[in-house]
Amino acid sequence: MLNTPFIPKNPSGTLRVILLGRLSRPKETVEQTQATIEASYRYAREFIERNYDGPVEYRELGEQISGLVGDRRTISEARELMETGEWDVVLTEDLSRIYRNPHLQYGFVHECVDLQVRLICIADGLDTADENWEVMLGAASLRHCLHIPDTRRRIKRSAKHSFHKGGMVQRVRFGYQKLNAEQAASGEFGPVGVRMARLAEWQDLFDEIRQALLAGRSPSAIVDELNRRKVPVGPSATRGHWHFGLLKNLLRDPILHGTRAFRRVIYVPLMQNGGYRREVNQTPEIEYVPELAFMSKEQQEEMLQAVGWSIKWHSTEVDASKAIRCRSRALWPQLAATCAICGSPMVVMGTFLKCAKATKAGGASCWNHVQAPLASIRQRTVTWLTEELRRHPEAFGALLDAALEVIARHDADRGDEAKRLGREEEQLRKQLANLGDAIKNGAENSSTLINMLTSTEAQLQELQQRRAAKASDSPQLPGTRAQLEANFEPVLRSLVETSVEFAEVLREFFPRFDIQPVQALDTGQVRPRAILHFGANATAGNEMDKPPRVVTFDLFEPPVHIRMGPLVTQIRQSSPKATMKEIGERVGTSHASVKRAFDYCARMAKAGVIDPFVPLTTKPAEASRWRHAK
Repeated sequence: MLNTPFIPKNPSGTLRVILLGRLSRPKETVEQTQATIEASYRYAREFIERNYDGPVEYRELGEQISGLVGDRRTISEARELMETGEWDVVLTEDLSRIYRNPHLQYGFVHECVDLQVRLICIADGLDTADENWEVMLGAASLRHCLHIPDTRRRIKRSAKHSFHKGGMVQRVRFGYQKLNAEQAASGEFGPVGVRMARLAEWQDLFDEIRQALLAGRSPSAIVDELNRRKVPVGPSATRGHWHFGLLKNLLRDPILHGTRAFRRVIYVPLMQNGGYRREVNQTPEIEYVPELAFMSKEQQEEMLQAVGWSIKWHSTEVDASKAIRCRSRALWPQLAATCAICGSPMVVMGTFLKCAKATKAGGASCWNHVQAPLASIRQRTVTWLTEELRRHPEAFGALLDAALEVIARHDADRGDEAKRLGREEEQLRKQLANLGDAIKNGAENSSTLINMLTSTEAQLQELQQRRAAKASDSPQLPGTRAQLEANFEPVLRSLVETSVEFAEVLREFFPRFDIQPVQALDTGQVRPRAILHFGANATAGNEMDKPPRVVTFDLFEPPVHIRMGPLVTQIRQSSPKATMKEIGERVGTSHASVKRAFDYCARMAKAGVIDPFVPLTTKPAEASRWRHAK
């Protein structure tokens, strides 16, 4: 290495060096993490000082991140600098500071060679100016990659051993507590070594919930009752109150009959970019601990069968629709709407919702290809809530309280973000002041300091632009109940369109939301209809068994002749001698539309239906625009 001396591209003789540093795991403090990265910079600087006597300009690029991650800020910035053609050397302690993935390691080194930027990895003896650099690259890549499988095996082995000894308690549901090592070893709370314990004082509540579901009460009503009694939600719950999803996940957890499970989902690394793919583990680690059971397995299965659920053995369902809809939080109505035909979730396809199992990725096993427009669903939901809830003061008050809570969280998040950006700006200003003082005092390497000053000024300007953009993009929402009531509809619309937290609130008000395909009598076109079940917990007070109210609205504008049907029929009844042209003039349409309206009313009378659009329960013989649906 270094048989070739450093020759700057810059005619002035300044050697321009990019220093790359990286740390996989953070240290105890941010300062310690940064100090470790800076230590690698110092090591590289000393190497340059030993081998080059002229002036040097450095650009330090380091971060704390896994070496398997492909899309990295520092690597992107290094590429941009190299593409300018003004930098001479990329210098790092060893190849693993750049990447640990062999594919990414080779790619970066080859980029350096193609861009005529010399790459040196000191500890690996790798120097692209050397004619044998390909050999050294292969040896360095092999050396650093040998650590990966060994580390992976060690982690798996240790985790598996810990689980079967009672450890690896990652999520603690309601009714349980996590124990420390001393408590588990004492045997006072349960079997020796098991790091969780059942709270026996909640046995009666679990028995009551099981009996309520077997008696036909809805889960939403039980959620309302738990909140009324102020039952704690459990250590692992992220929200401070019970909701539909929290109850469902609790009741489906096999821990209720005493079965602990570990590694139910496997995270398979993606070599292309360093991400992960979630896969269901068909053979998870299982441990049965009878002391943790609130009920028998048979009792749990019977309870869940009453509401159409089953024990959740895997954290990720074995279902193509689940693979498509992998988010746990999303805007309304995502994660809420289901297909009325097969019961699968509706997934976002651009600006529409479509049945997951009707897509090619979902197996195309459902014939319901209807597409429900997201904008229409949100608009009609807001309109219905605005008009309906004012007639129900209790439900209206509950929605106001939930909206105020969401707004308060948004304001807190915006405040934290503003404080963070403010601290960054203050730090950059201090750096500018220090650099300016150093330049005024005639410090050595003044050209380097001037470059750093210019770079810091650009960073400060970019940060100020980001702060201004965030301030202009953030909607101003009311902070008091009176302000919210006065501007209820526009605020509600803003929350529905922008807040994932408020979407969770709406999923509690509408625990069930079906997209029903409907079809007119005179055409094959299939259109979407929303059927929402307005939850009993929103209006029923403390009555756990009050049925939900069903709300129905069409997610499309009906054709003129169907929309005008009731009106022209009423005019004909009041004026039997009126011609179609006269009726058309009175309703503001053509006589041809009036004729089509009367024909359609006749079709409805012949078919014996009141609804102009017929709900479909089986695949229609004719469905326009579905021939090539995928």
